[in-house]
Amino acid sequence: MALQDYSTGYDAYQTDTEDELASHPFVESDGVYHENTPLEQWRGIQNLDDFFRRVYTYHWRHGFICMCVEDVLQLIQFLWLVLLSGFLVDCVDYGILFATRTPTTKQTFEDVFITPCSCGFSVPIVALCMVIAFGFLLIRVVMVTRNIFKYWQIRKFYLVALQIPSNELDNTKWNEVQEKLMQVQRDVNMCIYKTEVTQLDISNRILRYKNFFISMINKSILPLSIQVPFVGKVWYLTHGLKFNLEWILFWMPGWNISPFKNPYHVKDEYKNAHKRIALARQLSTKILVLGVVNLVLCPIIFLWHILYFLFVYGNMVKRDPGFLGSRRWSLYSRAYLRHFNELDHELDMRLCQAYQPSSDYVNSFMSPLPAILGRFVTFVFGAVLFVLVVLTWYDEDVLQIQHMITLMGGIGMVLSISTMLIPPENMVFDPNTKMTQVLSHIHYHPNHWKDKAHTSQVRDEFGELFQFKGTALLQELLSPLITPLILIFKVRHSSLEIVDFYRNFTVDVSGVGDVCSFAQMNIRKHGNKKWSSAGKTTTETHQQAEHGKTELSLVHFSIMNPTWQPPEAAERYLQDIQKSFRQDKQSPSGLHLPPLSPPPVTQSLSSLHSYSDKTGSQMPRSDSYVVTESSPGNRNTHSSNYDSSDMGVSMLYMHELRQQDRLTNMGQIGDESLTEVRHFMTDSELHPVNEYHSYTDSYGATSSAPYSNQPSTSQNV
Repeated sequence: MALQDYSTGYDAYQTDTEDELASHPFVESDGVYHENTPLEQWRGIQNLDDFFRRVYTYHWRHGFICMCVEDVLQLIQFLWLVLLSGFLVDCVDYGILFATRTPTTKQTFEDVFITPCSCGFSVPIVALCMVIAFGFLLIRVVMVTRNIFKYWQIRKFYLVALQIPSNELDNTKWNEVQEKLMQVQRDVNMCIYKTEVTQLDISNRILRYKNFFISMINKSILPLSIQVPFVGKVWYLTHGLKFNLEWILFWMPGWNISPFKNPYHVKDEYKNAHKRIALARQLSTKILVLGVVNLVLCPIIFLWHILYFLFVYGNMVKRDPGFLGSRRWSLYSRAYLRHFNELDHELDMRLCQAYQPSSDYVNSFMSPLPAILGRFVTFVFGAVLFVLVVLTWYDEDVLQIQHMITLMGGIGMVLSISTMLIPPENMVFDPNTKMTQVLSHIHYHPNHWKDKAHTSQVRDEFGELFQFKGTALLQELLSPLITPLILIFKVRHSSLEIVDFYRNFTVDVSGVGDVCSFAQMNIRKHGNKKWSSAGKTTTETHQQAEHGKTELSLVHFSIMNPTWQPPEAAERYLQDIQKSFRQDKQSPSGLHLPPLSPPPVTQSLSSLHSYSDKTGSQMPRSDSYVVTESSPGNRNTHSSNYDSSDMGVSMLYMHELRQQDRLTNMGQIGDESLTEVRHFMTDSELHPVNEYHSYTDSYGATSSAPYSNQPSTSQNV
């Protein structure tokens, strides 16, 4: 590849790091330091990232028993699928099963099954697939066995160190687990390089790789769009493609493939601007090799996907054909809509709450013509099915008629599909209001959706995020065929952007290691002036997070972690949000936010100041309660339950402030009229969800500063 293809316009951002954790003086072979006291066995944990992830996973997956049973049953499911496939290939006489059946002759199992049966090993190609499958199964058995021992260690940690019994695990919130984790750190120094860890440190360790991945999606580093004939450009991210991307970007430091030299530090050469071209070529070669390996294994993986989807989803489609027409959040949307430092259960909670309003929004676009045809088909086939059911009730011999059961099943499928075309009787076409409710949960949408939620363009683009399950299953089914092509012809050519991203947006945090700088939610470094950060950020356009993700992530993290003490700049930003809300609430023109689902929006607004407050905690909802100002170091720590309406109103208000700043900067209106022109459909300068902007172009157009070869000091948080 020519050198000029690697040109970008980044400003180098380097940090000097030492691999301190790799030479831990207290570490034994099992990764912990042992003493006689109960808690001393957790002093100086070597891989604290993995330990915190296991602590979180243990809580998220409901404890030791559930985790072990789930893992073992997945092994049995895989083994059963392999054996059943081999049995169907080699142990069934299909000539007898299909060709010799007559009304007067009934076949038995002994007639149909071939004995003795080799379960596919008599067919060379099938035998090869079986050997590969059993090899993979053996690896899974070793991994599951190893994980069970780790689960037991985490169970012991919960019981002894955190003092959370197994029967109380599901009743314990993650915030409470974090508080106990921080207390254990103060007692025994699980991390020996700092006395105390914060909620942000824990999140950075648990989500170190995911924050990098989310940031790459946010800055359009990874080319995840493909051109589909007769459809156009769509966003494509499957589990197979995501696995390959994480493999090359994060998972293989020991094999000299990943940019990480160990689980917590990026290789030093990736922080050197002079080596960017050579590193990009190396990374491009590695991605090419990985793509070729995927291409070679494509037939076997594709066959496995076919069998898996037939066995798993075949019965679902038979029982409920409308299953394929229901919706789900795409894998791309889960990365696109995710905040920095947002844990899995928090993301799942938001997207689950957004499911019903999202379904209402897309269903409100039902065309009248398909509805008319659906009612007609439902009437005709419903009448036929009713007659057949009545005849069957009268005499069960009706079922003995050839293909009668098949006919009734086919009519049922037709009725299920036609029923989907008929909108609910009381549905009202009000897409703008429905999109408001969606935005209060998902928190992000492209700027060009403003005032256009009723158009088919916005509906189709939203449909890429909230896609049909049938579309998602088709993408996963074709993933073995498409993933190698994306790696070879698209991702490989983004290798320089990936190298530059690591250099520009990696920061060494004391006691944590190398993390994505966006994950620090630093308004000064990565804030957006159009998201009420004017005067608080000195960042250039190419250094800011897109979509206002820094600001929205900061507010979200403060809400989800009420006792977290943010840095001074973040503290002032949250104070300004609170102050702005109070002023708008007292403004004669009022605060124009759209209605949300219960509880009433007024109740949510009355509590917004508590969540946006510098304390980050919810105050009692009482008109007589006065929120007192305090210094950044004097935070209230009132415990509270998360309220989705408070989160939704907070985020909608953030969008209002963004619109206010944009209109002010454009000089369209004066400050005295701001509250009168606000509208819910506002957002940051997002790239459209149906259009891909390359990282190089967006940066090269805004930055011409030369690269700095001077190392910067480590950032201590």
